[in-house]
Amino acid sequence: VLLEVCYHFPLLSLQIPVSINLSAIQLKKQYDIVRFITHLIEKLSIPPYLLEIEVTESILMQDVERSLEVLIALKNMGIS
Repeated sequence: VLLEVCYHFPLLSLQIPVSINLSAIQLKKQYDIVRFITHLIEKLSIPPYLLEIEVTESILMQDVERSLEVLIALKNMGIS
């Protein structure tokens, strides 16, 4: 879904941020969401400030350490 939204939505021309909801599965260690988003940003030349990542509190609490690790990495990339 993230790839489809970023590929089809005219982020650059409209300069409108897009919010993406992450699931608990995407925050798990087996799924490297940070690497995926980094690749997506580079491949589609999307400015990171146009992506907003949303997660629910319940997802964050399932694995607090991993959630913080992912959110800090995304913030360091310029994603809110």
